[in-house]
Parts: sequence; structure tokens; C-alpha cells
Amino acid sequence: LLDYLAHDVDTKLILAYLEGVKDGRRLSQSLKETAKAKPVIVLKGGLGEAGARATASHTGALAGSDEVWDGVLRQAGAIRVYSLEELLDMAVTFTYFPLPPGNRTAILGFGGGATVLASDDFTRAGFDVPHSPIEIQDKMKSCIKGPGIGVSLNNPVDLSVDGMDPDVLYNCGRTLIDYDGVDLLLTHLSLDTFLVHPYVARDELLLPTLEIDEEDDNPLKSIIRIHKASEKPMAIVMHSIAYAESYQNMLEVQRVLSGCGLPVFHSLSNSARAIARFMDYHKRRAETLDMS
Repeated sequence: LLDYLAHDVDTKLILAYLEGVKDGRRLSQSLKETAKAKPVIVLKGGLGEAGARATASHTGALAGSDEVWDGVLRQAGAIRVYSLEELLDMAVTFTYFPLPPGNRTAILGFGGGATVLASDDFTRAGFDVPHSPIEIQDKMKSCIKGPGIGVSLNNPVDLSVDGMDPDVLYNCGRTLIDYDGVDLLLTHLSLDTFLVHPYVARDELLLPTLEIDEEDDNPLKSIIRIHKASEKPMAIVMHSIAYAESYQNMLEVQRVLSGCGLPVFHSLSNSARAIARFMDYHKRRAETLDMS
């Protein structure tokens, strides 16, 4: 199957869940050849004693040790993940996130705690979260219509409730992403806060498709317009409160954003790790091609 997918022009990315293997040499060679052609992301199950027993009963094959699998996947050039969530985050990144020219990250949000945590997570993952120059801060400040209570314009940028204004969000977001000193923009969406704010009409926010016109009438359109106006990558992190309606709202908004080509994650730390691994993959691939 790997050999077929390696040459299938319609397959751009391969996700694999493996338990055991009967012919390790053949699998290793197939992985190596396939990974030369396109990204291969592997989730290996059956590493603990109980999981290994289950693997043997499912497949009749040996699960193998964690160290052996780690070496095989690394040598083959495959990307190893350790959970279904990580597998899906990597799939989202490879599908929707263009390779940025560097690791300088602008962070935009609507609550100080989330933006601070995002800065910590991206710094920990190896990204640079640079200081916003005074001229960039002043340009964003000129866009704020309200009193600016709780607003912080030094990267990470916290627009507080002022960011619920579609024009404020669009103009500040464009200022950030257009600044030459950043390579990508991460936006944390406080979805439940949006849905109770007077600027946001829930029925319009959750339309199956959004017509992106010149006059914004909700913040979601502003985010999509920022994305469409810039060649730099932009990623969204969106949480939901733990009740059914909130979760359903999140899924509907994610469908709209993904339909516009935006990668959507549900964890700040997971988004940082996924984007970092995506960039590391491309760096290693470029080095391998240069050597060959």
C-alpha cells in the first residue's frame, strides 16, 4: 500500500497507524522510499505490555520495542507522533499551513492569559516572539476606537474587547502580519466571548459560507480577510467551553475557517509543536536534498 501511495499523484500526505509488522525489512524500505516522495506521519500503537498483547491478538505480529521503532521511523524520514490528536494536528498543518520564511511569530488574541501562554508555548517550541517596534504599536493604537482598557500592543498583542470590533481587528491584524519583522501570525479565538458580544450576530457568524466583502460585519470575516490579504501563514487556535452548544459552535466556525484555507487547532501548545515539527521536517528535507 505504501508503494502505491508513494506514486499516487492524488495523495499528498500519508497518515499511518501501525500496530505490528511481520516483515520489518520490507516496511522499513517502503517507508524510506515513500518518505522521499511525500510526508509520512506514523502513529505506532502497542508499545506497552498490554498494548503489545492486543497487537499480537489483532495482527499476529510482534509490536517491537519503542527504541527500535523510533530508529526505523527516524532513519526512514517519517514523522512519528504519539497520539491521535497529534496525528490530526500534523495533518492540519501539512494540509493548510504554508511554509513560513522564518520562525518570527506574531501572536494576536483577546485575553491576556491566552496570549501569554501562547508566547510561552511558541518560545518553548523554538520560535522567536519578537518585540513589536514602537511604530507598529502606534499604528495599531491609532486603530483602537474604544478606551483601550486591557489592551496590550507589544507582541503578544491582546486587543481585549476592543478586538471584537471588526474594523479594529482587521486593521490591527493587517498591521501585525504585514510587518517585515514577523513570518507568521497566530490568532487565538475566544469563540464564546465573540458569540455573546453585540458586534457579533451568531446567525451570521455561523453561516455555511461567508461572503467576504469590503464592509466587515463580524470579526470572523475580518480574520478571513486578513488571511486572504497576506501571503504569510496564519493559524487559528480556538477553544470551546465544555458544553454541547459551545462545542457545536466551534465545529461550525472551524468548518468555515478551514473552508477558507485556514489551519485550526484546539490547543496552544499543540499548535506550537505541530508547526515546529512541520518546519523541522522541511528543513531536514532541504538538507537531505542538498546533500544528494
